[in-house]
Formats: sequence, C-alpha cells, structure tokens
Amino acid sequence: METTVEVIEAESRIPKKVTDKKGKDPIK
Repeated sequence: METTVEVIEAESRIPKKVTDKKGKDPIK
C-alpha cells in the first residue's frame, strides 16, 4: 500500500514540474 502511494506521488510530482515549466496545469 505504501509503495502505491509513493509511486502515485512520484508520478504526480514529475508531470507537475513539467506542466509548470510549460506554463500549463491540466492536473489542476
């Protein structure tokens, strides 16, 4: 269970930084 949460957070953190750099925020 902990691994799943860590994976989700890690995956959410990677695309979030990429979208932030592009100036878009589809996650919001």
